[in-house]
Parts: sequence; C-alpha cells; structure tokens
Amino acid sequence: MREEILFDKYMYPGSLFETGYIHSVQKTPVEDVYVVVDGELWLWEERVVSHNAGLPSESPYRGYFLSDKEWMHFFGGRYSTKMYMLRVGNDVLGRNVCRFYGRSDWIDLFEIVPGKRCAVSVETKPFLTTLIRI
Repeated sequence: MREEILFDKYMYPGSLFETGYIHSVQKTPVEDVYVVVDGELWLWEERVVSHNAGLPSESPYRGYFLSDKEWMHFFGGRYSTKMYMLRVGNDVLGRNVCRFYGRSDWIDLFEIVPGKRCAVSVETKPFLTTLIRI
C-alpha cells in the first residue's frame, strides 16, 4: 500500500480545517469544522440542513445548538483526535470537499482521490523545521 501526502499545511494553533460532503440518504450538505488545539483536531462545529438519517438531532454533551435560515449548527461535544479517516466518495456519492484556514475555496477531494480513504492528521513540529522543510 503506497502512502501519498496530498496536502502538508502549516497550521497555527486555533487554525480551522473544514470538510464537507453530501449525505448519502438525505442528499443534503453536511460540513464539519475542526480546530487545531494542542496538536489535535477538535470537532468544533457540525453544520447540517436536515437532522434525519443519522445526522445530529440534539446538542452534543457540553455543546450547544443554533439554527439560522441556512444551517443547523451543532457546537462543541469535546471530540478530539490526532488522526481520523476520511472516506472520499465520487462526483455522484459523497462529493467530499475540504478547505484550510485562510482559504475561501473548497478543494474537491472527490475529483483528486475518488473512492479513496484519506488519513487526516496533525503533527506537532518546531516552527524552524517547518520553515526549512525538514
């Protein structure tokens, strides 16, 4: 199994990383916002248009819920990890996308790596080694 790095981004503590997909049953968009804190990805917010078919229906433990005209927002919940697996669909199923802190445009993962599993992880490095690419 060959491992390939798709993106290697320097992210400051507090930086955002977002993923999005189309729910396979509801056919509605879902977006997850992760924040880099203490060398881990913390699930900070999940946005959904519908809350049926396995999507959140109530506030997470130690979290809160907010609804506006476009989205239902679920904040908090205390979930963090150093790495998670992202299963990428294709242009019909999933339409997975991501974006990094400081970018407004989405990266179409379903076009770059359709049908693949991607590991999303955080690695803590000294700033100088990041500058000189060690």
